[in-house]
Amino acid sequence: MRELVIAGQVINDESEAFVVAELGSNHQGSVGICEEMIKAAHLAGVSAVKLQKRDMATWAARNPELWESHYNSEHSFGATYGQHRAALEFGWSEYLRLKVCAEDLGLAFFATAFDVPSVEFLQELGVPAIKIASGSITDRDLLRSAGSIGLPLVVLEATSV
Repeated sequence: MRELVIAGQVINDESEAFVVAELGSNHQGSVGICEEMIKAAHLAGVSAVKLQKRDMATWAARNPELWESHYNSEHSFGATYGQHRAALEFGWSEYLRLKVCAEDLGLAFFATAFDVPSVEFLQELGVPAIKIASGSITDRDLLRSAGSIGLPLVVLEATSV
Protein backbone atom coordinates (compact mmCIF):
# COMPACT_ATOMS: atom_id res chain seq x y z
CA MET A 1 0.00 0.00 0.00
CA ARG A 2 1.20 3.51 -0.77
CA GLU A 3 1.95 5.43 2.39
CA LEU A 4 3.48 8.71 3.46
CA VAL A 5 3.83 10.12 6.97
CA ILE A 6 3.88 13.88 7.51
CA ALA A 7 4.08 15.22 11.06
CA GLY A 8 2.93 11.89 12.43
CA GLN A 9 -0.12 11.76 10.19
CA VAL A 10 -0.32 8.64 8.07
CA ILE A 11 -1.45 9.35 4.54
CA ASN A 12 -2.46 6.35 2.48
CA ASP A 13 -5.29 5.01 0.35
CA GLU A 14 -7.40 4.28 3.43
CA SER A 15 -6.75 7.39 5.52
CA GLU A 16 -8.79 10.52 5.70
CA ALA A 17 -7.81 13.22 3.23
CA PHE A 18 -4.71 15.22 4.13
CA VAL A 19 -5.73 18.75 3.22
CA VAL A 20 -3.07 21.42 2.80
CA ALA A 21 -3.97 25.11 2.85
CA GLU A 22 -1.74 26.93 0.37
CA LEU A 23 -0.83 30.22 1.99
CA GLY A 24 1.77 31.06 -0.62
CA SER A 25 2.53 34.76 -0.47
CA ASN A 26 -1.08 35.83 0.04
CA HIS A 27 -0.01 37.22 3.42
CA GLN A 28 1.24 40.40 1.70
CA GLY A 29 4.50 40.21 3.64
CA SER A 30 2.71 40.46 7.00
CA VAL A 31 3.36 37.84 9.68
CA GLY A 32 0.16 38.95 11.43
CA ILE A 33 -1.93 38.35 8.33
CA CYS A 34 -0.23 34.99 7.85
CA GLU A 35 -1.04 33.99 11.44
CA GLU A 36 -4.69 34.91 10.82
CA MET A 37 -4.62 32.78 7.65
CA ILE A 38 -3.23 29.85 9.65
CA LYS A 39 -6.01 30.26 12.23
CA ALA A 40 -8.65 30.42 9.49
CA ALA A 41 -7.20 27.31 7.87
CA HIS A 42 -7.37 25.52 11.21
CA LEU A 43 -11.03 26.49 11.62
CA ALA A 44 -11.67 25.14 8.12
CA GLY A 45 -10.32 21.76 9.23
CA VAL A 46 -7.13 21.41 7.20
CA SER A 47 -4.27 19.09 8.11
CA ALA A 48 -1.43 21.41 7.17
CA VAL A 49 -0.48 24.88 6.00
CA LYS A 50 2.17 25.59 3.39
CA LEU A 51 4.21 28.62 2.43
CA GLN A 52 6.71 29.16 -0.38
CA LYS A 53 10.41 29.65 0.37
CA ARG A 54 12.87 31.32 -1.99
CA ASP A 55 16.43 32.41 -1.35
CA MET A 56 16.46 35.93 -2.79
CA ALA A 57 20.15 35.91 -3.79
CA THR A 58 19.69 32.63 -5.68
CA TRP A 59 16.47 33.85 -7.26
CA ALA A 60 18.04 37.13 -8.40
CA ALA A 61 21.06 35.33 -9.88
CA ARG A 62 18.79 32.97 -11.85
CA ASN A 63 16.47 35.73 -13.07
CA PRO A 64 18.49 38.97 -13.33
CA GLU A 65 16.33 40.62 -15.99
CA LEU A 66 13.10 39.80 -14.20
CA TRP A 67 14.62 40.83 -10.84
CA GLU A 68 15.39 44.33 -12.16
CA SER A 69 12.26 44.71 -14.28
CA HIS A 70 9.83 47.49 -13.44
CA TYR A 71 6.80 46.09 -11.65
CA ASN A 72 3.69 48.14 -12.20
CA SER A 73 0.76 46.46 -10.53
CA GLU A 74 -1.86 47.53 -8.05
CA HIS A 75 -0.62 44.59 -5.94
CA SER A 76 3.06 45.57 -6.07
CA PHE A 77 5.17 45.74 -2.93
CA GLY A 78 8.14 47.32 -4.72
CA ALA A 79 9.18 49.27 -7.80
CA THR A 80 10.85 46.21 -9.37
CA TYR A 81 9.73 42.62 -9.45
CA GLY A 82 12.73 41.74 -7.28
CA GLN A 83 11.76 44.28 -4.65
CA HIS A 84 8.21 42.95 -4.78
CA ARG A 85 9.35 39.32 -4.26
CA ALA A 86 11.76 40.33 -1.48
CA ALA A 87 8.99 42.18 0.37
CA LEU A 88 6.92 39.00 0.42
CA GLU A 89 9.73 36.72 1.62
CA PHE A 90 9.89 35.79 5.29
CA GLY A 91 13.15 35.07 7.10
CA TRP A 92 14.10 32.81 9.99
CA SER A 93 12.27 34.56 12.85
CA GLU A 94 9.05 34.88 10.84
CA TYR A 95 9.14 31.24 9.73
CA LEU A 96 9.80 30.08 13.29
CA ARG A 97 6.90 32.17 14.62
CA LEU A 98 4.55 30.83 11.94
CA LYS A 99 5.66 27.24 12.47
CA VAL A 100 4.94 27.55 16.21
CA CYS A 101 1.54 29.12 15.46
CA ALA A 102 0.60 26.23 13.16
CA GLU A 103 1.91 23.52 15.44
CA ASP A 104 0.14 25.02 18.47
CA LEU A 105 -3.08 24.53 16.51
CA GLY A 106 -2.18 20.93 15.63
CA LEU A 107 -1.33 21.69 12.01
CA ALA A 108 1.67 20.49 10.05
CA PHE A 109 3.73 23.39 8.71
CA PHE A 110 5.93 23.12 5.65
CA ALA A 111 6.84 24.97 2.47
CA THR A 112 7.66 24.69 -1.18
CA ALA A 113 11.43 25.02 -1.62
CA PHE A 114 12.44 26.74 -4.85
CA ASP A 115 16.21 26.33 -4.46
CA VAL A 116 18.92 24.48 -2.54
CA PRO A 117 19.43 27.21 0.11
CA SER A 118 15.69 27.05 0.83
CA VAL A 119 15.86 23.27 1.30
CA GLU A 120 18.65 23.81 3.82
CA PHE A 121 16.67 26.58 5.55
CA LEU A 122 13.58 24.37 5.85
CA GLN A 123 15.60 21.40 7.08
CA GLU A 124 17.16 23.54 9.81
CA LEU A 125 13.71 24.88 10.71
CA GLY A 126 12.55 21.30 11.24
CA VAL A 127 9.63 21.06 8.84
CA PRO A 128 8.08 17.59 8.46
CA ALA A 129 8.03 17.65 4.63
CA ILE A 130 9.07 19.70 1.63
CA LYS A 131 7.01 20.48 -1.44
CA ILE A 132 8.63 20.74 -4.85
CA ALA A 133 6.86 23.06 -7.29
CA SER A 134 5.76 21.55 -10.58
CA GLY A 135 8.02 24.03 -12.37
CA SER A 136 11.00 22.65 -10.45
CA ILE A 137 10.61 18.93 -11.23
CA THR A 138 13.50 19.11 -13.71
CA ASP A 139 15.83 20.98 -11.32
CA ARG A 140 18.24 18.15 -10.55
CA ASP A 141 20.25 20.09 -7.95
CA LEU A 142 17.08 20.95 -6.04
CA LEU A 143 15.74 17.39 -6.24
CA ARG A 144 19.08 15.91 -5.13
CA SER A 145 19.28 18.29 -2.20
CA ALA A 146 15.69 17.77 -1.10
CA GLY A 147 15.90 14.02 -1.61
CA SER A 148 19.07 13.70 0.44
CA ILE A 149 17.70 15.01 3.74
CA GLY A 150 15.25 12.18 4.38
CA LEU A 151 12.04 14.20 4.61
CA PRO A 152 8.91 13.28 2.68
CA LEU A 153 8.72 15.18 -0.60
CA VAL A 154 5.44 16.30 -2.09
CA VAL A 155 5.98 16.46 -5.84
CA LEU A 156 3.07 17.00 -8.19
CA GLU A 157 3.28 17.51 -11.90
CA ALA A 158 0.97 20.19 -13.21
CA THR A 159 -1.04 18.91 -16.12
CA SER A 160 -3.70 20.49 -18.21
CA VAL A 161 -7.04 18.86 -18.80
